[in-house]
Amino acid sequence: MGVAVDDVWKSYRLGRVSTPILKGVSFSVSEGEFVGILGPSGSGKSTLVMLLAGIDTPDRGRIVVDGVEVSSLPPGARSSWRRSNVGIVFQFFHLIPTLTALENVLLGMEIAGVRRDRDRAMDLLKFVGLEDKADRFPAELSGGEQQRVAIARALAHNPKLLLADEPTANLDYENKIRVVRLLRMATKRGATVIFATHDPHLVEEADRIVEIRDGRVTGVEASV
Repeated sequence: MGVAVDDVWKSYRLGRVSTPILKGVSFSVSEGEFVGILGPSGSGKSTLVMLLAGIDTPDRGRIVVDGVEVSSLPPGARSSWRRSNVGIVFQFFHLIPTLTALENVLLGMEIAGVRRDRDRAMDLLKFVGLEDKADRFPAELSGGEQQRVAIARALAHNPKLLLADEPTANLDYENKIRVVRLLRMATKRGATVIFATHDPHLVEEADRIVEIRDGRVTGVEASV
């Protein structure tokens, strides 16, 4: 699923004050690519992820995903498009505390409107290395394990686009690397993956890096 971001601007208003967040951002991502968006806190990374997911819309510019101009869809159509096509992994795991790891993944299927498939859910937990902890509740899992369950849940409906917003911010270094490599492996399951981070060490795993500072793209280059 290819992605094109074309001259995107976004501001947020608090009372009478309008604060610009994104200022003419443009870049593209090819189908099956694994791309890291690198920038310091406050650079606009999270806003960009929300726009790519169709959770919010730009003030100006276009976001086109697989030929669909997501930025111009009405709210209901954007929600339907997102449920069918996008998986999202957040900085905070957002697991349901009263559901087991397996049940959290099954819930991801239900929310996306696909059939609850226990075998597929177990396959996804195996993919993230947690098939032996399928019956554990979030409180019984480490932070790294919870984020891996969140990745399995995000893949529950086989999304074409997987977005991750600071998915490693609350993890130790070993788990950071494990989570980023799992995200990369999702491309082998057919997803285009874009993840945002402020950690320059993590983008070494990416095919390409989009650097963003103060709401502007300052560089697009292949990872070394």
